[in-house]
Amino acid sequence: MVRHNQRRILPNIAWKAERYFMVLEFVLLMATMVYLLYLIFTTIYGVVNTMAPVNQITLGPLFDKINFLLLVRITLLFCAAFLINALLGLFFLHRVTGPLVRFKTVLNQIAEGSVPNTDVVLRKGDFPIDVAQALTQALRRIRQWRRQG
Repeated sequence: MVRHNQRRILPNIAWKAERYFMVLEFVLLMATMVYLLYLIFTTIYGVVNTMAPVNQITLGPLFDKINFLLLVRITLLFCAAFLINALLGLFFLHRVTGPLVRFKTVLNQIAEGSVPNTDVVLRKGDFPIDVAQALTQALRRIRQWRRQG
């Protein structure tokens, strides 16, 4: 059975690094959103309290509508920012963790006693290039020793 190398839109989110990244992103953006909403609502509440009671009655519904619209719009903005940030972050993280999985596969093969016949090749855009080059040199050296011995 031939296994095809398929490109996926989203990397494997079952990996711990991606899960931690997603949780960290969500908590950070939600804390920022809550703090921003707190600042806005306390500012509006402070403005309303400085007005005369007659103006509070007439302008109160207007400020309530402003509060609601700000809540909805800021929440939508932060949801969009979270999705964009998460997708771009996962793409970047996949460029780091994907090669690590390849390195682990090669090292497991070596630990089992078989040396891969091919060098470690990374995709264009993957990041730990120097580690891949060092592992390739080690594989070449091991193959050379096996041929000599």
